[in-house]
Amino acid sequence: MNYELAKQLKDAGFPLRKPGGERVYFEIIDEGGETRIFIYPTLSELIEACGSRFGILERDKETGAWYCVSDVDTDGKTTAEASYAAATSPEEAVATLWLALNKK
Repeated sequence: MNYELAKQLKDAGFPLRKPGGERVYFEIIDEGGETRIFIYPTLSELIEACGSRFGILERDKETGAWYCVSDVDTDGKTTAEASYAAATSPEEAVATLWLALNKK
């Protein structure tokens, strides 16, 4: 996951948990003028955060891109209220979907 996407998640209030279960948020530190994020959400945390609106995560075999769609009905078709995201990794696709689902 790149810095900009992780920062967008942080700014939108995406919660994380430490291994012991304690809730934390992204921690950003400045090391010699370079900002680093050292806690990222896992793929399972991102999917869980999307909740019941998470639909499909799949990879295009030809391009290698990952696609994520929310609100898929029982026939596998997207609903009118669907959100869609594409990225180079599954984590980035689901993170982008979470951001779309949580726009304020």
